[in-house]
Amino acid sequence: MVEEPLIFPVDLHIERILNKPITSNCFVLHKHNGSECLIIDPGSDDNSILLGYLEKEKLSPTTIVLTHEHFDHIWGVIGLSKLFTFELICNQNCANSIVNPKKNLSLFHNQVGFAILNQVTTVEMLSHKFNWSGKQFYFIHTPGHSEGSISIRLDNMLFCGDLLIQGEKTITKLPGGSVLKFKDTFNKLKTECSPDTLIYSGHGESFLLENYYMYKEI
Repeated sequence: MVEEPLIFPVDLHIERILNKPITSNCFVLHKHNGSECLIIDPGSDDNSILLGYLEKEKLSPTTIVLTHEHFDHIWGVIGLSKLFTFELICNQNCANSIVNPKKNLSLFHNQVGFAILNQVTTVEMLSHKFNWSGKQFYFIHTPGHSEGSISIRLDNMLFCGDLLIQGEKTITKLPGGSVLKFKDTFNKLKTECSPDTLIYSGHGESFLLENYYMYKEI
């Protein structure tokens, strides 16, 4: 079966950059003729690829949003904060975890770990919505993979971190994860989002919500 092509916004460019050493997704959002950008989940210990893209496009990040607290989605904040001034946004549970190498799981990756000590603006402080460059972003608490997980809805797009990954069973066994919460969250998203919502996940390619599948049912 041939799938229909994904429809991308015409007034906004979305660049996917693979984080490393864990190949999670980082997204850079910017207007085609603008110099400001919003970054979702910069998770590299070495930001060279991301910085190369920002330099090529002459972009400066004004906002960074974290979908959840795990180290492979937040690591790049450390290096970026030495070069740029930006607002860091996540939910309160995530904010409580990124300052702790055990809770952000970085300690278990390399036995050294790190903490993100930037001042954080929580989605609760923003009443779960945020205006950036004339675009209205809505933040949805979407627990299941972790308690600090949020999804970011923009028009007919949803950036959901590790909540939904095409063809993969959602990981719920890490601290704060829950199969029951995942099921509740997924049912809520199916109710609130249209089937043709474009899902930008934390790993892998983008897909339409109606085409989402797992290799194994949870």
